[in-house]
Amino acid sequence: MTWYVQQKIEPSKNAIVRKGIELYLEILKQETLQKTMEEAINDTMFMNDLTESMRDFEAIDREGDSLW
Repeated sequence: MTWYVQQKIEPSKNAIVRKGIELYLEILKQETLQKTMEEAINDTMFMNDLTESMRDFEAIDREGDSLW
């Protein structure tokens, strides 16, 4: 870490550690979301609700597509 600070690549060792923790937390957040979505795929009630919602918005989506 010292080399990166000496080369002025990073302002301090603390900044390197902070960035590392922020990156780790972002990865953890993405992994948690991925796991939740994988669980949702197996949830029949969720999938039924999702399908119904998609069907409800189908006409609106088609209207929006024609405008673009």
